[in-house]
Amino acid sequence: MNTIVKKGLRVSLGAYAITKKEIEKAVTEIARKNRLNKKEYKKLVGEALAQSKKIEKKIEIQVRQSLLAGIKTLQATTKKDLALLEKKVRGAVKK
Repeated sequence: MNTIVKKGLRVSLGAYAITKKEIEKAVTEIARKNRLNKKEYKKLVGEALAQSKKIEKKIEIQVRQSLLAGIKTLQATTKKDLALLEKKVRGAVKK
């Protein structure tokens, strides 16, 4: 398997490793050490989750770009390629 594709798969798996539960655990530890009240804690969890979603979206875009580059490098056939070929074959059959 192409190195680019392997890297893309590893990055995508890593992106999903950080779960809401792990974020809450980390924030709980921070809140405990800094003696945050419940309102501050909830705000911190919300901010952490929002930041996590932004990072996840960026990673998703990077993975998609890497995988597309890998497909081009491998010269793999895409749905678009198959549709174009089908159109050409249908045109040739009609003649």
